[in-house]
Amino acid sequence: MYVFLPFRMTVFTGYKNNPTNQNNSWLLLKKAALPLAVAGTGVVAAPLILSAAGFGASGIVAGSLAAKGMSFIAAWNGVGVVAGSTFAACQSAGVVGIAGSTLTGIGVTAGTATAVVQEGIQRIGKKSKNEENIDGSEEDEQSENEDEKGSDELHI
Repeated sequence: MYVFLPFRMTVFTGYKNNPTNQNNSWLLLKKAALPLAVAGTGVVAAPLILSAAGFGASGIVAGSLAAKGMSFIAAWNGVGVVAGSTFAACQSAGVVGIAGSTLTGIGVTAGTATAVVQEGIQRIGKKSKNEENIDGSEEDEQSENEDEKGSDELHI
């Protein structure tokens, strides 16, 4: 069955390269691998970090970093730990565990921050590479275009 369209459809793919090229999938995977690994590590490490800091299942462990922090807070404000504070949230998470939504937030935040830093480093690297090649030779433009072949749109 053939459909005649009297206009040209444009689909934005989000890829700099031709979306049918298999190298695009590999480049996307390479860009996503580090942020995904950091996000997963953050989700696994969060409960371990809490317990290592001294927020245990039976409360704050004596002589731990959390005990020293609680002592500092009590001396600083004269009352103790304020309800709803970050320290109180850590106490609660140590006793009853970290909620799934909180772990998700930790993973998303860690992964997003890693992706932003990774992209920034990559752009700085490209910028300094372009500044080194300021003579504007055709060879430099060709190597730059090899990184970003095609365009952001796919014409159907």
